[in-house]
Amino acid sequence: MKRLHYACLLFIAIACYEANGQIEKGTRFWGGTIEGSGSFSSLKGEQLTRKTQSNKVAVKAQWGMFTKQNFMFGIGAQLALVPYSMRSTGNNRYTESHLEQTYSLVPFVRWYKPLTERISFFVEPALAAGITNYRTKSTAGTSETLIKLDRFRSSLTVVPGISYRLGKRFALEADLNILSLGVNYVSGDGYREFRFASSVSSEISSYFGVRGAFYLN
Repeated sequence: MKRLHYACLLFIAIACYEANGQIEKGTRFWGGTIEGSGSFSSLKGEQLTRKTQSNKVAVKAQWGMFTKQNFMFGIGAQLALVPYSMRSTGNNRYTESHLEQTYSLVPFVRWYKPLTERISFFVEPALAAGITNYRTKSTAGTSETLIKLDRFRSSLTVVPGISYRLGKRFALEADLNILSLGVNYVSGDGYREFRFASSVSSEISSYFGVRGAFYLN
């Protein structure tokens, strides 16, 4: 609760601060990120050998236009792929392969507050809507099972961030996940889920990720 209180005080202080480095109306914005991660594990026993592998690749692109000074309206597109495989040999032979694919469109607005000529704080409310495809194939002995699921996802999030201008046209940006708010809805195949989430992170590794962005006049 104290971290939430301190974060709110920080945002109020930033909102009251005045500095140069305004972004003018008519400026165009292009940004994008590519993320990847993976893991592998192996377990060996007298009667069992099990190997698992998991990967994730996510690509995000954003385009925007400043409709007035320090205020941008934009849209983003996201693609995320999460393949997973597991193979077990020994007395109980079993294999499983899983692929999760998510396609999303993300309209957003962004309000900037310049702190210096190069550094700006921003807040980005975004509405995401997309489809996730799940494909799972498993084999146990001579029996094979294939499961296919398609689910609609939507979410409304508000995340703050920092932009650092390296020149007139290029900047490095980071979403600050110290404080985030979100509403998520998932449906499909008779499944319904509605969830509200607000979080204050205390984990340094989850505070931010860096991306590149272009600002063109």
